Amino acid sequence: MLFVLMLFRVAEIHFYFQGWYDPVYAYLTNGLTFALGSNDIGHTDHPGTPLQLFIALLITIIGWIRGANDLATDVLANPETYLRIITIALIAINCTMLWMLGVFANKRLQNRNMAVVLQLLPLLSFQLFNFMAVINCESVISLSSFAIAACIILYDWRREEGHMKFLIIIAILSALSVATKISSLSILIVPFFFFENIRSKAIYLLLSLLFIFLFIFPVMDKLGNFTGFIGKLATHTGQYGSGEQKLFDATIFFQSIRMMVLKELPFTLHLLLLPVGWFVIVKRKITGSLKRLFLGITLATVFQVIIVARHYGFHYLMPVFALFMPLHGYFWIQFFREKIATLSSRTFSLMMILLVLGVFARLIIRNNFDKGITNSVEKTSQMVKSELKGKYIVLSDFNNGAAFIEPALKFGYSYSGNSMKKRYAEILASVYPENYLWNIRDGFTNWTGSYLSTDIFSMNDQIFIYANTGNCEVSMRKISEMIDLAGISGFVNLKNVCQNEKRGEVIALAIVDTAMIRKHSQPKLMIETSMEGLSEDGELIKSSVEEYSFRGGQLRTNQFARSGNSSILLTTANQFGLNISIPVSQGKRFKVEFWQRSSDQKQTLVVASATKSDVFYKTSFQGENNSGEWTRSELNVTLPENYPDANLQFYLWSPASDSVWVDDFRLTVFE
Repeated sequence: MLFVLMLFRVAEIHFYFQGWYDPVYAYLTNGLTFALGSNDIGHTDHPGTPLQLFIALLITIIGWIRGANDLATDVLANPETYLRIITIALIAINCTMLWMLGVFANKRLQNRNMAVVLQLLPLLSFQLFNFMAVINCESVISLSSFAIAACIILYDWRREEGHMKFLIIIAILSALSVATKISSLSILIVPFFFFENIRSKAIYLLLSLLFIFLFIFPVMDKLGNFTGFIGKLATHTGQYGSGEQKLFDATIFFQSIRMMVLKELPFTLHLLLLPVGWFVIVKRKITGSLKRLFLGITLATVFQVIIVARHYGFHYLMPVFALFMPLHGYFWIQFFREKIATLSSRTFSLMMILLVLGVFARLIIRNNFDKGITNSVEKTSQMVKSELKGKYIVLSDFNNGAAFIEPALKFGYSYSGNSMKKRYAEILASVYPENYLWNIRDGFTNWTGSYLSTDIFSMNDQIFIYANTGNCEVSMRKISEMIDLAGISGFVNLKNVCQNEKRGEVIALAIVDTAMIRKHSQPKLMIETSMEGLSEDGELIKSSVEEYSFRGGQLRTNQFARSGNSSILLTTANQFGLNISIPVSQGKRFKVEFWQRSSDQKQTLVVASATKSDVFYKTSFQGENNSGEWTRSELNVTLPENYPDANLQFYLWSPASDSVWVDDFRLTVFE
């Protein structure tokens, strides 16, 4: 029943890029990286490695079955095909583990109806049902939790038989969950307190740590990203390490507790029954495995609630739904087991049938399936394909789903490692060449570069602009704000040609006066250097504009030059150069062009950043680069209206372990 219902959920999601691409496309891209034999992934925050390796395995198998000549191209050209199969595989494993929980509970309790009750307990939480159909860490946590609960129940029945085998299996499953998402660390608490003696507890912890290490071993060289992320979470009050730098905020903490308690009644009942259970344990003098199990459940629940209260997200309680609540139910069933046995089997079976139907009816009602079990954004997508054909600018902020696949692919691409980005960019540019993405941080981008607004609009007298904020009025306002931010509102007329009220999508046709934009886009200031002239002290490199110079004169070399006799050399010992600060009073739009060469196809980036704050940071794209040849690179920047500083800093940065020569640097400033 659960598997069939989950297939309806998959049908309703339709395509991940239309409604739930975060974090799905990040895991797809990094799974593809592993499948290609590289560990240069960019997403190790959770760290999520077991899920990425599982995806890599399925990608390899699916690609082999499809007869893909180039696996990377096939995955990036058909991402939803791969994602659909991966999703169904995860659902099948979850359902299998839930079935196992029922089978083992039936063996222990010798009562099929009570076993069904334990299977239903995780499904009382809509959050578990909601996330199980999505490729994310929560899906792995739920399946490992079902399996741990099943093993603990079977172990409680056959304690002396196969003790070490159960201990090892539970350690592997616990490590699988923690290595997938560190916020499930509380799972370790339950088996630790459940096992009888210190020796078993110590072996369990040591094996769990060993298996965690084995699971994350492929990305050990990238764990600095993970520890840095966890450090920010621990020391900041906002989501994902944002917000105020503060270890504890009482207001946020107790607001989160309140939201948790009021979110779902089953979770609230779980919390309320914990002190009741301790009252029963003390009064009835319950000892042995049941008391140890209840102690583990209580401490693990408290620990998980504390973690979630610091950075609230109800789905972070997945260990509670999938592991603690079924085992909590097992405690009460064991306590009332004799009384339950006196019930008429027919009456009990009828009650279970009604309970099963009630739980599944609740899940269906809570899910609120769309009419036709499809995602309404598909209507917009079909209109784009059939009626509104042309080039599009897609606003990639404000949404986690769109009628266009580019934002999802860009999201996944952004979590790729540096060496893989170049390979993926070439494939994506060939498969999806038409449209541009726009957001406040990156400006206008496609797969090969970034552009100023005038670059795009001066080449297209008509171009569509798409926004999806969840509200049509807001979407249209965001489009207008984008035009205003670009400084070309006087040369562009917007016509609303499509809107989807249910999803809040809007498509506007921009009718552009290209001649006026070209006239408007004449540069206000151009600063150039070919690395030939130095200041008297040799510290600065002179430019074509007398009042501006670049720092890094000591990096100048005569070994290679694209023009003239000199260039600058960046190495691992000297990674930064050509620093220059430009007053924003000169303009709000900037274009940087420079030429570089290296022996190992490594590339230097040009960086634009705020001078006093950390709110603005942008690097150039890594384009094609041939060994030993001069290659042109470019960065385009449009400052947001809320840019806080008086200056914008530009500089070169070479993060690679290769020597890179740079020549013919040009910085152009526009109004």
